[in-house]
Amino acid sequence: ELPTLILDEIDTGVSGKVAEEMGNVMKEMAENMQLIVITHLAQVAAKGNNNYKVVKQDVSGKTQSNIISLNQDDKLQEIAQLLSGSKITEAAVLQAKELMK
Repeated sequence: ELPTLILDEIDTGVSGKVAEEMGNVMKEMAENMQLIVITHLAQVAAKGNNNYKVVKQDVSGKTQSNIISLNQDDKLQEIAQLLSGSKITEAAVLQAKELMK
């Protein structure tokens, strides 16, 4: 039985190359344990083996959270959106593909 480590926004305050390296380190760690990582950084999310999106919405005055499992195409789109904001650009999609390698 592998140990599980939950990392909630451990990447706060970092970006760019440091975030990418953190993603690489976590990917290596995941070979020997289960990692559950909550992130808003494309560089970290791109390294995940299984990615999920948490969607929050207001239902009758209460916040409801839903978790959606992402396939590879969905993952690519979500990472591109993290990179470019609400309007996904072709450049962001290309960068997302590069990060996912």
